[in-house]
Amino acid sequence: YETRTAEQEVLSCAIVLGFNRKCFYIYAASSNEKRNLRPNYQMNNEAIKDAIEQGYTQYDMGGIYEVDNSGGLYSFKKAFCGESGLLEMIGQFDWVYNPEVYSEFSK
Repeated sequence: YETRTAEQEVLSCAIVLGFNRKCFYIYAASSNEKRNLRPNYQMNNEAIKDAIEQGYTQYDMGGIYEVDNSGGLYSFKKAFCGESGLLEMIGQFDWVYNPEVYSEFSK
């Protein structure tokens, strides 16, 4: 997805992938220019509408670093789902079956 100005300037873009019944907002980037136009809000709005049209029942915006407004990421994501839509997940971890191979892999 991309958000563009009337002059066709790209202000933000994202990669959104669907699997099963869930859409995942994987990666995104935006320009600091014309931030007042809130291109990331428009981009996510379009991605959510598209996910609904395709029959997805969930839209996962990914995690945050801190549950506070210090970095802005929490506020941005909370604007879409509200307080009742926030989920806390265990996060990511590795289940190591072969420590020797894992050690080589993770260098």
